[in-house]
Amino acid sequence: MKTFFFLSFLSASLLGHGEAKTRSSDAVTEEEQAFWARALQEVADSFLVPTPAPVTQTYAPTAQVDPPIISNATIFMDRVYFTVSTYSLDNSTAFSETSLFVPIWDGDIDSAPNDIVCFIGEGFELDKNVTSFLWGGPDCQVANGCGVHVHEGFDCANDDTQAGHWYNKDVLTIDPWLTIGYLSTDEDGYAQFAGCIRTGFDLVSDPNLLLGRAFILHNADGTRASCGVIEPTTSDFSPLTLIADTSPIPGTTENVNGYVEVLEELHANVFDAICYQGYATGLEKNVESFLLGTGSTQCDVSNGCGTHIHAGTGCENVDIQLGHLYDPDQIPVDPWLLESYYRTDDAGSAAFVGCIITGEEDFFQRAFIVHGTDGSRLSCGTLS
Repeated sequence: MKTFFFLSFLSASLLGHGEAKTRSSDAVTEEEQAFWARALQEVADSFLVPTPAPVTQTYAPTAQVDPPIISNATIFMDRVYFTVSTYSLDNSTAFSETSLFVPIWDGDIDSAPNDIVCFIGEGFELDKNVTSFLWGGPDCQVANGCGVHVHEGFDCANDDTQAGHWYNKDVLTIDPWLTIGYLSTDEDGYAQFAGCIRTGFDLVSDPNLLLGRAFILHNADGTRASCGVIEPTTSDFSPLTLIADTSPIPGTTENVNGYVEVLEELHANVFDAICYQGYATGLEKNVESFLLGTGSTQCDVSNGCGTHIHAGTGCENVDIQLGHLYDPDQIPVDPWLLESYYRTDDAGSAAFVGCIITGEEDFFQRAFIVHGTDGSRLSCGTLS
């Protein structure tokens, strides 16, 4: 079956600090209209992602196993899981099921984001045979077209109670949800979607800021098709998890080590989707990726600062590691292109997270690789 997913991308130069704005509808500002026009022109060349912010962590992880001790740094990871079922609005028959989580890092790392929401889901009975302009098709070329969004409201009764897109307008000057959505549907109106996005809210201190928010799928013309409110998962929810300790690749001079957890079947019916969360130490210090929009040009080469699952099942050399793991017959654009870390701290540590659909279903013993700012392969481990 053909796979349908979304790329969470956003022009990094449009992120930053700005004055708060109040909006309860899907109407876009002139600035956002200009952004959308640029996105239409640039999408063929740029698939950009939302950018995490450096923070001081205050969340105390629960039910943690002892973490690896790497380069004299002790780093903990945790996740808080949510779920949402949406139901049809107005004249639509669409509905959906989605699994979400807030990723958390704590310990000896100052470069981890605190405002990320990740999710994998599937929509049913949407507009049929849609192909987004992001995949070279004619559809979804309006604001909110094919959108998948968390909204500010806590009730699906109407547009006012659903409110507008949920993000911190004191932190982000441009709506990060503008280009988030599914990229295709089949003849039955079925779509899959996965990704991580910055919200601007400190979800590490209070993950439940997400709880009860309206989650909405839009039609290709931008109208709201389906809505539900986000709920906690059951207390025993635990997706199948593969792990890897990454260590320096033979022949490299850098002492880059790390750890990654890869979540399989976060959403049971989307078998070729994975989420990953991890960290690395011993990287170049005080890196700022070009994706942060600060004017830095670091990481602006192929695989720069990349964090990827590769098709190979070993780490000894490039021939064994192989290239990025995805099925080009199902996924027309390499979903790993800009999966990466965005910052390192003054100790050379970085956190990374992502959710993508690959078109592949076998992740066991695959190589997970962390790249340097110049795209070189620095650290590798096999998933088990």
